[in-house]
Amino acid sequence: MGVITPLILAEPYFDYYRNILLENVPIFAELEKQYSNIYVLSLSPINDYLTALVIIALFLTFAYALIFITLNLIVIHQLRKIKKLVSNSTYGIHKMLHTAVMIQTINLLLFAVVPISMIAGGLICQKSYGNLIANIGFPISSLHLIADAPALLHFIKPYRMFVMSLIPFKKKKTVRISAPSEWFRGGVSFITIT
Repeated sequence: MGVITPLILAEPYFDYYRNILLENVPIFAELEKQYSNIYVLSLSPINDYLTALVIIALFLTFAYALIFITLNLIVIHQLRKIKKLVSNSTYGIHKMLHTAVMIQTINLLLFAVVPISMIAGGLICQKSYGNLIANIGFPISSLHLIADAPALLHFIKPYRMFVMSLIPFKKKKTVRISAPSEWFRGGVSFITIT
């Protein structure tokens, strides 16, 4: 026979997962009898150092994101003060890029850090609704890239212009210029450009 990898089940849900495996995977009962490769990982007395490390890491991630967003807001405010000293295009580029970076940080905070914090909190606290938190948190954390792409396309003007050029139903603009009739010998009072 080939190599059988050990199966690790968490203690609070050991019986639940074992019963699911017994019902859905018939060979599991035979493997359970032949091999003693089923390890039980006790999550109830999680190492206090690990718990403290996870909490500190999540706190520092939140703090880093909030400090980064605050610094970007300060830079955008400072850019307004020096707007007269730099060209309009330089000001526009800096403001556009700082806004895009700030929105991407907010996306990271909302769609990655918050759900992962909820999942870690559910595992640490050992609540009965931990599975529900995990089932909600993992899909939300996978939305990070889906939310990041439209933000990037919208807040960076060259990307936005390219995407808008791909839309086929853009309306043609009509410009109508009114002028006094004495400007024209034929008595025409307006010009239409399509």
